[in-house]
Amino acid sequence: MICTTVDKEMKIQIFSKGEIMILYDPEKKEVVYKEENVALKTPARRPEATKECIKLKADEILGAHGSFCMPSYLIGKKAGKKLLFAEPGIKIFDVKPKEVTLSEVAYSSFIAMKERITEHHT
Repeated sequence: MICTTVDKEMKIQIFSKGEIMILYDPEKKEVVYKEENVALKTPARRPEATKECIKLKADEILGAHGSFCMPSYLIGKKAGKKLLFAEPGIKIFDVKPKEVTLSEVAYSSFIAMKERITEHHT
């Protein structure tokens, strides 16, 4: 089972932006669980989304490019989860994910800091 965040059209979105969190079976191409993205209600959105995926007992956590900041990455790795990423805006069953690299973590961390700064000063 894979956990990720999506929009209403079932397109993958960054953890801090996706409206819906889903748990899905990529082989059967079916969503087995869906809820409002709990991460939208907290300042630490990416780590909260990762924690929720772990709580949902996902085998793999899929984030859109920019989702895995350092805390999210460390939380996922500590839980023994396979961490994957793909470009945002792709329909969930069309995604061709890649394994998260340290350069993805660095990029995501930068984007997370930028989001926090702009949200607090706008």
